[in-house]
Amino acid sequence: MTEEKKIICQKCQVEMEPRKTTLFYQNNRFYYDLPTCPKCGQRYVDEELVKSKMHEVESLLEDK
Repeated sequence: MTEEKKIICQKCQVEMEPRKTTLFYQNNRFYYDLPTCPKCGQRYVDEELVKSKMHEVESLLEDK
């Protein structure tokens, strides 16, 4: 069983919590759970998400 890494907000120094987030790309809306600071609302998008999911969505939309 893999343990998820804790992500700390650099501004508030509190642990970020997963929250449903709306992402927009080329007038399309997507929902994804992103680590979000419960105090300031800043979100964290990790490199893995950008390289995999967002690239996949980008490719699908550009092929239309």
